[in-house]
Amino acid sequence: MDEATVAAVPPAAAGPLVAVGRIVRTQGRRGEVRVEPLSDRAEERFRAGSRLISAVGEVTVVSVRGTAQDPIVHFRGIDDREAAERLRGELRDAIEAGLPAYAECGGLMYLARGIEWNGRRAGMVGVIPADIVMHRRPVGRGYVHLRETGRSPWRQVPQAPLIHAHEFHYSSVENLAPDVAFAYEVERGYGIDGRHDGIVHRNLLASYAHLRDVADNRWARRFVEFARRCAAQRAASPGVPA
Repeated sequence: MDEATVAAVPPAAAGPLVAVGRIVRTQGRRGEVRVEPLSDRAEERFRAGSRLISAVGEVTVVSVRGTAQDPIVHFRGIDDREAAERLRGELRDAIEAGLPAYAECGGLMYLARGIEWNGRRAGMVGVIPADIVMHRRPVGRGYVHLRETGRSPWRQVPQAPLIHAHEFHYSSVENLAPDVAFAYEVERGYGIDGRHDGIVHRNLLASYAHLRDVADNRWARRFVEFARRCAAQRAASPGVPA
């Protein structure tokens, strides 16, 4: 699951988790969060009593308002803005401890230190050592061609000759730490800095590129297999980061 994804709790022996939404940000002062649905059954997934899994454990929906396309959700035990904000810290700690995570575009922005727009700044998760600055015109837009560097946590073996994807973002990455590793070299497009995309930090890969899971780049399958290996390693060696 990506940076702040929530997944449905399956019935016993019913199979793997299914991603149903992504926590975008806190909403108001009562601990509510705004969710981007990833399921075409959002009204069923996000209703009072629903049990979901996040990066920080199981949570239960207490109430939902808004629309099915833009639900505002209150989880049990998250009763004020400070508690909701703590979810960000717990997500940061989970990634630093080795949680496999994948973030595209908005997910990359959410995991940075903060987002700036028109002189205003909002704090984000802070796991990516960089700041995000919004612009009035697109910074990257269109098709991109990427070449793997071999630094991705779930890199393709053998490497694909070229990865075809797309990007569309009005933001730029600023003040990025100089020692950051990248999963891709950009041969067409802009990515992070015109030359690279795919920030790698522990078991996190965060990029502007929107990848396609196609025959010559089954990245989703590789990510799930990588997550399973990490889980098996943690089970075999409790307390040791994956």
